[in-house]
Amino acid sequence: MVPDFNNQSYLINPNHKEEIKTIFIKIFTGKTPTAIDHKKLLFIVEACEYKRHFLHLDLDYAAITNIEYDHADYYKTFDDYKHAFKEMLTKLKQKCFVLQ
Repeated sequence: MVPDFNNQSYLINPNHKEEIKTIFIKIFTGKTPTAIDHKKLLFIVEACEYKRHFLHLDLDYAAITNIEYDHADYYKTFDDYKHAFKEMLTKLKQKCFVLQ
């Protein structure tokens, strides 16, 4: 049985795990990482940008920790790679959180 998850979805990039943890603690609780009290279940997915797979996801939020040129076998230029991220951002129902 699948639990009754909150109906919002989030996208994450796994390259910086500690930053991701901090971002999501803040998103979900509004608190600093030292004071966590989760009151609801959320469905979080690590999305893959390879071959634009993440464009097939129906997402509410995204958290992007960095954009570094990757998957050169598919994305022939860095501009094409960045365009895939821009396309994903236009599909979000809510907003994107970007680590600076």
